[in-house]
Amino acid sequence: MNSAQVFRTNVIVILVTVTLSGNSLGAEDAKESTALTIYSTATPGSIPPEMYQPGMQQAVYGVQWRQQIPGYAIVKQERPIKLGQGRSTIRFTDVASQIEPTTVSFASITDPVSTHVLEQNYEFDLVSTEKLMQRYLDRPITVEQAHGEKVETIMGTLLSTAGGLLLKSADGGVQVINGYSNVRFPELPGGLITKPTLVWDVFTEKPGEHRTRVTYETKAMTWWTDYNIVFAEGKDANSGVLDIGAWVSIINQSGATYPEAKLKLIAGDVHRAPQPAPPRMMAKRGMAEMAMATAGDAGFEEKSFFEYHLYTLGRSTTLPDNSTKQIE
Repeated sequence: MNSAQVFRTNVIVILVTVTLSGNSLGAEDAKESTALTIYSTATPGSIPPEMYQPGMQQAVYGVQWRQQIPGYAIVKQERPIKLGQGRSTIRFTDVASQIEPTTVSFASITDPVSTHVLEQNYEFDLVSTEKLMQRYLDRPITVEQAHGEKVETIMGTLLSTAGGLLLKSADGGVQVINGYSNVRFPELPGGLITKPTLVWDVFTEKPGEHRTRVTYETKAMTWWTDYNIVFAEGKDANSGVLDIGAWVSIINQSGATYPEAKLKLIAGDVHRAPQPAPPRMMAKRGMAEMAMATAGDAGFEEKSFFEYHLYTLGRSTTLPDNSTKQIE
């Protein structure tokens, strides 16, 4: 890797998988695949150590930690989904919590002609204690209050949560409860979900299993390179050996994990368009190289084209959520 080139330019990471098409799905086609393109918007050499020290992010940046990460990513996921004749509703839950909803797209690779999206929704009203309480106003709940080793169970209609729980009992009495130990709700109210969810209303003339592709942009991802130099003294003061080790550091705070992904890095001056998407020529080149890639423990292989430098990782890698991945 040319260190001078990397430090002079911004960097992209591109992960591309082979596009699968056709009218039937084989054993290999049935597998899910992920393509990830990570753009770094940081000034070269400006990444602070807090970006990758465990436990330091929240202490330094607080709740705005994710917004401080200088980068974003284009995510492309392919998976088999069963569609019925005519209209079907699809719920896609494995998406990043830092998603940009306006960049989402859904397509059928199996039948792109007759399959299209009628409506698209991004549901992000995630369940929490406060939201549960608000949804159960004027509805019955069960509250448990501890008195030493004894636990009192109180049932009633929730009237208010300000300054404690205000319950109305079956006989019409009203009670204010503070310091409760547990609250039980009959069910999860409609509209509240546990994960960010993409929902599509899809029409198709070809029922059955489709190979589908979902793409979107997410924030809170970036990458950079680190170099470690070890000097070994020689026979005299004028001789010695430098051992230089290069590491790629990738931060993933997007709210999603990207398992067993094929990874490509591109170094170059990136100009972001209003609707960011991987350049078509880069994607085609990545697909061709991906088809020729071999499995194993190979490191990065460099290829140059136009003003960019492409580095292809010769093995699959996983980018867990809330992690910093380093690759030699």
